[in-house]
Amino acid sequence: MAESLFLVTIGPVQEFIVAARRTRDLWFGSWLLSELSREASQAITAADAGARLIFPAPETITNQSPELANVANKILAAVNIDPQLLGQQVEAAVRAHLAQLMVDAFDKGRIDWSDNAAGRVVAEQQVAELLEIYWAGVPLPPGQYAYARRQIEAVIAARKSTRDFGAAQWAAAVPKSSIDGQRDSVIPESRYPSRNDPERSLRIDKLYQQYRAGPAERLSGVDLLKRHGQPRGQPFFPSTADIAARPLLRRLASQPGAKHAWDDYIRELERIGADLRDEVVQRSHPVIERYDGGLLFESRLGELFDDAPRQRQAAQALAAFLRAVDSPAPQPYYAILQADGDRMGATLDAQVAQADHELLSERLSTFAAQALQIVSGHDGALVYAGGDDVLALLPLDTALDCARKLHAAFAEAVNPTGKQAFVDRDRRSPTLSAGIAICHQIEPLNDALRLARDAEHKAKDVDGKDALAIVLSKRSGADVLVVDKWGQLDERLAEYTACHLADELPDGAAFQLRDLAQRLAVGSDAARIAALGSAAQAEAIRILGRKQRQRGTEKIKDPQRDGLVKRLEPSIASIRGAADELIVARLLAEATRLAAGKE
Repeated sequence: MAESLFLVTIGPVQEFIVAARRTRDLWFGSWLLSELSREASQAITAADAGARLIFPAPETITNQSPELANVANKILAAVNIDPQLLGQQVEAAVRAHLAQLMVDAFDKGRIDWSDNAAGRVVAEQQVAELLEIYWAGVPLPPGQYAYARRQIEAVIAARKSTRDFGAAQWAAAVPKSSIDGQRDSVIPESRYPSRNDPERSLRIDKLYQQYRAGPAERLSGVDLLKRHGQPRGQPFFPSTADIAARPLLRRLASQPGAKHAWDDYIRELERIGADLRDEVVQRSHPVIERYDGGLLFESRLGELFDDAPRQRQAAQALAAFLRAVDSPAPQPYYAILQADGDRMGATLDAQVAQADHELLSERLSTFAAQALQIVSGHDGALVYAGGDDVLALLPLDTALDCARKLHAAFAEAVNPTGKQAFVDRDRRSPTLSAGIAICHQIEPLNDALRLARDAEHKAKDVDGKDALAIVLSKRSGADVLVVDKWGQLDERLAEYTACHLADELPDGAAFQLRDLAQRLAVGSDAARIAALGSAAQAEAIRILGRKQRQRGTEKIKDPQRDGLVKRLEPSIASIRGAADELIVARLLAEATRLAAGKE
């Protein structure tokens, strides 16, 4: 049979992945889509031995660990069998694999369906209706690859715009999912304790052990799949609190006596009745072993106990541990990094030959593998790395360097030195733009993900892209956003962080500059605000000239002050930008100092 180009997409993507209250929801959602895309790729090659995977690269399917989420949800192949027949087989294989994963989660986990047969039926219906699978095939005449690829992209877009909407089979007058707000909860309301229930603590514990649901959480069948799914080799994913605690954990790792103090702390928690079975992660730390770093935050201890007296006792035990190791409490902030390639679509459109597209896929596969190593090497947790996309959780002290390494690795992987270069029709190479959201560990995860996505969009808005954006979201006050090109913003932040670490910049400088910019930017008269630029610049220079470093004992050294002054343009926006960058750098420095034990 004549060769065809075959494309299959599996969704939904964004709304499914970001519907997450816990990091495990997020990670499993990403893994599930990757796993189903891997299944689709394998189904193509199983049905047609002569098929050639174009995207993702075959190495992504065969060589990389299946517990990693690294297969994009869009699979392109050159095939030699009827695309209509192949599409039906691929869709059947993907749905069958999802059904098996659901059975593994529902039957091999801890879910109690004993008197909830109706809930089980609804849960299975919800999972069965989850996927949106689209596929298309077009002829692939010799030498016509570029035309065929454009044609199949148009066909699949048209198919998606005419998708079918069926009536939900499970709609009932019951509470909706706390995660997506749409699907019915399948946990009977009778399993939830009332406010005055004398066995409230017992029932809350039972609810969590059986469903991994909190007392205020209602979960659908899809939510239960995320909570109870068992990917091979990686049943746990660190919490946001564990990621935030990692600078302190690195410090504790080399501290004599810390293990003994930690053991005392755990014994005290268990003595007062804490159930720590679910406070473990897939990591072995020399001091806290497999316990989640969330146990280092007083705010998290409240989740272990349902009464104030024991919460106070737990907080006192934590305080005693921190005194014993002579450490302050860990910083409550962590980073979410979301990165995406620039001009990838235009670069693909510029490729005429199928072999070129295959080579580009191979290089993107190389980058995805490197992304795992880079994120792990910076003590982070990779959620997803596939194609030109990366999503990861990182400790504050390593986030900037990790982002810089990813940016460099992407450039080298896509266009290795001395080898065939991939560019778009304007001869521009693909680059990697990244957004980083710095959030409090108890902030809702879906809000933090939205901030990371917004930061990535801000980076993508920079002219010519190849940019970095960081948004700092503290629990009080407005968010702080800094954005600029790679090689500029990251260089300045690294320099400011080093100055803070060396105590060369007073903490108050950033806030005084920001206060100056806020006071002068009042009102909507743009002409008046612009006219104040020179005066604002002069006042900013005066502030920097009188600020004292080394905790108020010495003036700022001339090189640091002159470097800052040179960057101040006669505009209020410039002063505000410098202040915001200093504020972000100050927080990064605090995390670095904590990890080094030099606070």
